[in-house]
Amino acid sequence: MPSHADEVRATAEALKELQRHERSLVNAIELPRETRSISAFLAAQASAQASLDRQLLGLRDISALVSPYRGIADSMTSVIREIESSMISPITEEVRRAQAAMESIRTSPIAEEVRRAQAAMESIRTSPIAEEVRRAAQAFASLKLQPDFARFCRLADLSQALAAKIPLPSVSELWQVSSTKAFDLINSVHDLATTAERFYSPWKDRPAEALWIPEPIRSAPVIECFNATDVLVSRQADQELPEPIAETRQEIHKEVDESLLQLLGQDHPDLVEMLQGSRAAFAQRRPDRVRHFITSLRELFTHVIHRLAPDDNIKAWSTCNDDYDKGRPTRRARLRYICRGIVSPEFEEFVAKDVTAMLELVGLLQGGTHAVKSNYSEAQLRVLQVRVESLLRYLLQFAKEGR
Repeated sequence: MPSHADEVRATAEALKELQRHERSLVNAIELPRETRSISAFLAAQASAQASLDRQLLGLRDISALVSPYRGIADSMTSVIREIESSMISPITEEVRRAQAAMESIRTSPIAEEVRRAQAAMESIRTSPIAEEVRRAAQAFASLKLQPDFARFCRLADLSQALAAKIPLPSVSELWQVSSTKAFDLINSVHDLATTAERFYSPWKDRPAEALWIPEPIRSAPVIECFNATDVLVSRQADQELPEPIAETRQEIHKEVDESLLQLLGQDHPDLVEMLQGSRAAFAQRRPDRVRHFITSLRELFTHVIHRLAPDDNIKAWSTCNDDYDKGRPTRRARLRYICRGIVSPEFEEFVAKDVTAMLELVGLLQGGTHAVKSNYSEAQLRVLQVRVESLLRYLLQFAKEGR
């Protein structure tokens, strides 16, 4: 058992070690003289943590991102159930009734009945049976759309799985930004997912409404949410991700690569060269490739949105002061013009949030691209490329719907 003298010596050595540690810590962090003490340092740390906690008050845990995706999946499930259960059997009976009526006309005596047959045809065309035939055709069309809604449900589930993997420190490290900026990125994706949930939410109670929405509008929110969430974990290459997520990422990337080139070629062939230049900048291995790549993406986006919503067109379309800033249309006004044929405030809000989230990320990276060398991985840059190009693809499609 140690003697009292040994204990005193051990305590003295421990105090000396603590003092040495305090001096080295103070020197390392180079605090002002008046704060050079452990207690002052800890107080400063506590104040910084409290400030960060206040910033995170609206999104205390990244699991908050999961909730909107769960709501989207629930909405898709409601549509699928409606298609499977409530739209088929009663309408099938009406189809049979319509077919029987048509058959009775076809087999009636011809000579005297021609005029009566013509009258009967007109009667059927304007009768409730005709409406049921149309409803039957709609129901059969809905069966063809069922795989689409199943895919949307799967995308919402995969986005939920991705969101569950996003702690704040990893986003800060991944994109080489401060914790505050990382919070802003996460919060922009959370806002995007929440507006997507609001767009899909009515489908829970009125699933049939989903059937009449054009495909680009049906699919955009859930695919854009997947892409935006994927950006926040994008350091992982495809082979490092769970197979369903990797396959979905590859599927979307291929879809975007082909469709954007086709859309630009159809309506804006002069911008094809700019798209190819952006993709060439990504493929190059030059030291400043990141700066060239991100700058070219931003320029392509600016050209497309101004092409789809020119100043003169907007001035002829809107005289509202809120749509202009210093005499020029605002970005929000341009987006509203592009989506003018889509009567849905929820969708308009989603598009605005989508563009804001994308530009916030690109602007943040563009501000840090002056370094000669970047540590961004190939997977990061590829996911960022698809994030921007996918949004451009949808804006071009929305503009077509608005004509």
